[in-house]
Amino acid sequence: MDDCTLLTPSPTAATASRGQISLYREPLRVAIIVENFLPQVDGSTLTIASLLQHLNAMGVQGMLFGPESGMIEYAGANLFGTFGLPMPAYPGLKVNFISPAFIHALRKFAPHVIHLVDPICLGVQALAAAALLFPSTPVVTSYHTNLAAYAAVFGYPCYPHRAWQVNAYLHSFARCTLVPSASTAKLLEERRFANLRVISRGVDISSFKSSLRSVSLREKWAATAASHSALFPETTSPGLDPVIILFVGRLSREKNLCFLIDAVAALPLCSRGRSILVFVGDGPYRRGLEERCAAAGVRAVFMGHLSGQGLGEAFASGDIMVAPSLTETSGQATLQGMAAGLAVAGLLAEGTADLVVHGHTGLLLDIVAAEEGRPWAPCMPLGPDARVLGWGEAAPLLAKNIEPLTERFACILEVLIRDEPLRCRMGRAGAQAARGGAYEWTSCSRRVVEAYGEAVGAIPLVNVKLPSQSSLLPAAIYALLDAAVVLLALGLALLSHAAYFVPTARDLRERGWWGGSGQ
Repeated sequence: MDDCTLLTPSPTAATASRGQISLYREPLRVAIIVENFLPQVDGSTLTIASLLQHLNAMGVQGMLFGPESGMIEYAGANLFGTFGLPMPAYPGLKVNFISPAFIHALRKFAPHVIHLVDPICLGVQALAAAALLFPSTPVVTSYHTNLAAYAAVFGYPCYPHRAWQVNAYLHSFARCTLVPSASTAKLLEERRFANLRVISRGVDISSFKSSLRSVSLREKWAATAASHSALFPETTSPGLDPVIILFVGRLSREKNLCFLIDAVAALPLCSRGRSILVFVGDGPYRRGLEERCAAAGVRAVFMGHLSGQGLGEAFASGDIMVAPSLTETSGQATLQGMAAGLAVAGLLAEGTADLVVHGHTGLLLDIVAAEEGRPWAPCMPLGPDARVLGWGEAAPLLAKNIEPLTERFACILEVLIRDEPLRCRMGRAGAQAARGGAYEWTSCSRRVVEAYGEAVGAIPLVNVKLPSQSSLLPAAIYALLDAAVVLLALGLALLSHAAYFVPTARDLRERGWWGGSGQ
């Protein structure tokens, strides 16, 4: 057996050697198990990529287990690729599976901490395997994806309240669950998640800054939009500088982009003629969005996926950052837009509301107030009863009557289009907020490592024994044991997914199948 001595903080924790931060007398080993990773680009994968970079700089040894990508190393961390089957409902993602080789690699690495990122399939199997083979190794989880919301958006036939129960149960095995925003923590607390710790995502202030603004890129966007003007001549405003309304993210159904397009289409002609809607990103919804923009007479430019300096220039070259999504746990792109000096137009929704201060760094739409038809103006302070909504609360309101929300969001856009001084003032305030120390990646990653350290420190044993292949048993016995654990872990993962289809009493009442009322 290998001995893993319980780690204690180094007395020189704050010191740096050649730019690297040493937090422990010996390297802390962390196995990070993900459902998705690069080259797939989304907020979760970028967060984990940044974490691996900073773990290496802090002297923490990481190893990532996730979908097979062809990569064997990233930022000094070894990668172990797993077999997976494509998800038809979400192109680019896979359902992944552990294997005896997975367990062998995990045992050989001998982690002090196992970090499960959004345990849905691979993470559930790894959780079961860890409980059986590594019972003394602490588990930390992180929550980046509102699974119940995504299931509803994509028509996955599960029961939402049961899905929340299953999710909470899986995370209950962790010493702590890391969440990226206070609004997400509140949502999870209401659904009986425990041991939550808010650690915000960071922003690379060297990559996202207003000084990268590109006149040539703006001219390119204007020229592309002008080519659409022959199709929509009534939407042009000659002699006025264009205003770039920027969306950055995956072009997928959960981003609420049809709502955004409809709001731009609802602008008065003078404002719509000045506006150019620029999409940076790609995804399965792109063709449908292009067709919707054409049908609505919205001048739009689709840039596809950008990275590096090109992405930084795109952010800095916009005028208004839009955040229409209701499913965010943390608005990564919104934070990047703020760092680049853009005013934000968004919804008073989970994730976005944690970053944007209404009236100061942007304008947010109170969904409840809009649905109830309360007196309103875009720059009015939010009411004392204004609530930050998640998808579960907001979706029924949007389905009931979306026109008032579309019209009010169009009003917010119009104010920011027409009032350049306000727009610039909010952009400067947003840049100041985003570029503060709270959103430095180094600081955010340090807080994650502190959570790892506390998880290790919570173990009652001084020496943690990790199962490793020993000469006491033949290799064939270990192979059989690992195969049996793989099968059992797969069975438990399938059982957890089957549970989504077993309704709770509340699910039945809301569908009118029990008690005669959805109340």
